[in-house]
Amino acid sequence: MAQPYNTWTVRAGTTEPIEFQLTGDGLAVSLDGVTSVEIRLRRADLLTVLSYLNTTNPTRLAITDAANGKVTYYPLSTDLLLAAGHYDVFFTVIDAAGRPIPFPTGTNFLIRIVPTFAP
Repeated sequence: MAQPYNTWTVRAGTTEPIEFQLTGDGLAVSLDGVTSVEIRLRRADLLTVLSYLNTTNPTRLAITDAANGKVTYYPLSTDLLLAAGHYDVFFTVIDAAGRPIPFPTGTNFLIRIVPTFAP
C-alpha cells in the first residue's frame, strides 16, 4: 500500500504493509549506509506510542528501497485500533556517523483508522 503522500486511511486491524517514503526538501532521502530506522506511531489520545526499530524488529519495519528512502511497516492486527482514531507517525534515522535524523521534515505522516466491515 504505497502512497506518494503523507496520509493513509486503513481499516482497523489491518495487517497490510504500509510503505513510507522519507524525504527532505521534497526529495527522497537515500538510506544507503544508515545504521538503523525507528518508527513511532502515536495514538491521537497521546496515551500510547508504538515503536519499532528495523534492526531489532525486521519483520515489523524494513528498509525496502534504500536509494529512494522507502521503509515499510508491517502492522500486527492488534497495532492499528479503531478506538485510536488516527496515529501520527514519526521516524528517526541513525546515519553512519551515529547522528539521529528525524522524519518527516514537513507535514506529519498520518494513519487514519476506519471500521472494518464484515462481508
